[in-house]
Amino acid sequence: MSINTIAKPVIAYKREGKLLILARRGLVTEFQENTLSAVKRAMENEECDGCEFDLFLTKDDKVVPFQDENLKRVTGIDKSIYDT
Repeated sequence: MSINTIAKPVIAYKREGKLLILARRGLVTEFQENTLSAVKRAMENEECDGCEFDLFLTKDDKVVPFQDENLKRVTGIDKSIYDT
């Protein structure tokens, strides 16, 4: 599997002289972003060193992985993640 199929875009960081390849939001070329499936599949990829994703705290103190502060782009519901 090539690096281009891990995720688009792929984030690269340099740590202790080694370039680290991180799948942004998981393996989004095959799975819905920020899902357990997307993260697991990216971590199984030998070319991927890790994943990057955002976490939010909902009003009932639940931690959820989501990219945007508003749910509309992914769910179609125009609501703040903080109000869920």
